[in-house]
Amino acid sequence: MQRVIAKSILKKTKRRDTLALYGSDPGGNRTLVMRAVEKRYPQLVEKYQQLFGPDGKLPSYYRQAFAEKVKGLCVQYGLRDRLV
Repeated sequence: MQRVIAKSILKKTKRRDTLALYGSDPGGNRTLVMRAVEKRYPQLVEKYQQLFGPDGKLPSYYRQAFAEKVKGLCVQYGLRDRLV
């Protein structure tokens, strides 16, 4: 069940090591995140704009820290941290 839901939400992008939350454009992730930040945390909009940078990608150190956090939470709650 978890796998089916994840596959219906996540679609592979042109890069094999990147997953987009919505659609096939990695820039779509930025749009979704920025909408949420603008709505819930407007005081952080400028910080997130800088974090994403001009290419719309998060820095590798941020992606790595995020992946480690997610992996830890998956272990804690007994969830898989991969789609396959």
